[in-house]
Amino acid sequence: MKGIRNINLSFVALMFFLPATLFSQTVIEVSGVINQNVNWDADTVKVIGNVSVVSGSTVNILPGTIIKFQGHYKLSVLDGVILAVGTETDSIVFTTENIETGWHGVRFYENQSSDTSKFFYCLFEHGMAYDEGDDYDENGGAIFSLLHDQVILSNCTFQNNQAIFGGAIALGNADIIIISCIITHNYASFSAGAIDASYSGIKLINSLLNNNSSGSRGGALELTGTVPLTIVNTSICNNMSFKGGGIFCDASPILKNCILWGNVAGSCGDQVFIQDLWGQNSEPQFFFCNVEGGKESFCLDNYTNPVYEFDYENYFNIDEFPEFTDSTNHNFSLTAISPCINVGTPNSLSLGLPDFDLAGNPRVVDGRIDIGAYEYPYPVLIRQIKEDHILVFPNPAKQIIHIKSPVSLKNSLIEVFSAYGSRVKHLVLSDNSLNIEDLHPGIYILKIRIKDEYVIIKRLVKE
Repeated sequence: MKGIRNINLSFVALMFFLPATLFSQTVIEVSGVINQNVNWDADTVKVIGNVSVVSGSTVNILPGTIIKFQGHYKLSVLDGVILAVGTETDSIVFTTENIETGWHGVRFYENQSSDTSKFFYCLFEHGMAYDEGDDYDENGGAIFSLLHDQVILSNCTFQNNQAIFGGAIALGNADIIIISCIITHNYASFSAGAIDASYSGIKLINSLLNNNSSGSRGGALELTGTVPLTIVNTSICNNMSFKGGGIFCDASPILKNCILWGNVAGSCGDQVFIQDLWGQNSEPQFFFCNVEGGKESFCLDNYTNPVYEFDYENYFNIDEFPEFTDSTNHNFSLTAISPCINVGTPNSLSLGLPDFDLAGNPRVVDGRIDIGAYEYPYPVLIRQIKEDHILVFPNPAKQIIHIKSPVSLKNSLIEVFSAYGSRVKHLVLSDNSLNIEDLHPGIYILKIRIKDEYVIIKRLVKE
């Protein structure tokens, strides 16, 4: 036959006589109480009933295992431990046989042990928490933790989970560490499409919360209480709710190097809604963040009348379009012209960051950390700058123009030429703006010489 030559017959024979077990899938079924240490080492673990891991017991889930719930069952941890440690190339999946009914999540209850449950490189999908009679059954589509302080999530993805409170994760008087996780497309019918934290300490680091939604408050986060809440290098984007499209806040979290952008609220507080129901001075603190609309966009609840006194403007926060690669298709990495590059905290050593960003690139490039979950992976070299990377706005303009650049223009020479070629203005920039009030209306050419290395030419219309 045409196109088939030099077939290795010994290989073909080997294919026919290999034992069938080489290609078989191992499946185990689990349910009931686990009161000893066990390994879930199979291609698929079918959960055929509720499972409880009790005190002194550890469930060790090996990389590559799929945990498939055959009904709306829960995996409860009652002072036991779960170690679900996958790898970058061999993750662990928590899912369901029936996406219409889902599964009831991993649920941690009061813990007396100092042992930590770990979930590394795990995927949680189609968890559902709704009212089944228990007071807490409606919390946390994928993970719920109550009075439990020993859980770490690292390099995990949460998607298409839903609950009444906390579409992906809900916490009640519990602490948790979340590092390098993606929490996307989760839904809560009342509060917090991604994470609902009530009097719970969170360290949320190097993560992305995008396209989550809730019916009432906190498209991504609802934070309440006086416990420590730290959010570092996390991008909170394109989430939606009625109050607080990004964050519904009745607490005083500390946010460093974070992006809040593209979140939408049906009533007010697209990025942040601040409530002070318990009179505890709810006051989110922002350092080196990029927040759409800035402090002026925050919505203060007119019922509890919080007073927001944090000195937002003096902590290097910006309000500039982040220049994502393709946020429409959920790519929130930075392009070369992003204003988030090299403007994070000057010293990032104390932030508890991993060595790599959410895309696996080094977390710090070019000497200073970027804002958000993604680091621009290349040094911004002057000769890499293209003309369309330099933006002059407004244009046309009457008084002040601003020049947006991926590198600082401080001490750069700018020359202004008339349409006839005469130089009418030249100076060394002290910042990225220029007063053109003294120019007559007309068309001008700007020449921007960056560090004596490169010249950018832009057209300007003076009104």
